[in-house]
Amino acid sequence: MAGELHRTGGEWQDFLNQGDNKTRYFPEDRLDPLAQLAAAAASVSAATQALSTGLTNPDASKGSGPYVPSTIDLFLAQMLGAKAAIAVSKKGGDTANKGGETPIETAVTASGGDFAAAKTRYPAFLGVAPPTIANVCSTIEGKFDAAYKLVATLLSENTPEDLPQVAAGGKAPFVDCHNSADSRNSADSQNLVDSQNLVDCHNSADFRNSVDCQNSAAFVDLQN
Repeated sequence: MAGELHRTGGEWQDFLNQGDNKTRYFPEDRLDPLAQLAAAAASVSAATQALSTGLTNPDASKGSGPYVPSTIDLFLAQMLGAKAAIAVSKKGGDTANKGGETPIETAVTASGGDFAAAKTRYPAFLGVAPPTIANVCSTIEGKFDAAYKLVATLLSENTPEDLPQVAAGGKAPFVDCHNSADSRNSADSQNLVDSQNLVDCHNSADFRNSVDCQNSAAFVDLQN
């Protein structure tokens, strides 16, 4: 895998050291795109757990359950490490003190992270001006949005069967299935978060102004 999620030699070795990966992958597999995907998925899974633990509000009366990391949170962890990403998200979410205007290097360094090394590896994201937390998060959002659109275009042109099918009128078939009583009451449905309630909750003013929502520096901006 080329690009921002490519595993370095050290990161690949960390992946090999996880569980029984040494029996399934080898050092030379670092150049295998499919093996790189497995390593990236393992990294994202570990980052998700660390970020959720670090960013969940410890005061249950002010929270709405475990924190669910955003794409921006996860990419910050990829660039900076989970500990520094947590520090950046907390500082950026401190809207009362304009935390988003804090230089991202300040937050990373205070958490023990190596900002110089991260900037060398990710100059397009960490070398922006002004180098504030809010601007870095905005840059990540913009570049990811462009990448998602490019992927959708390439899929539509080359393998349209891989895209979600949308019925006439722009409504995806799964929506009717989800909204049906049988689907919502099925065992499989109960194994997932109730997506309709999640959408209603997210769209409510109370949620958008909640402490958990503010914990992510660019969460509200992402929704607009």
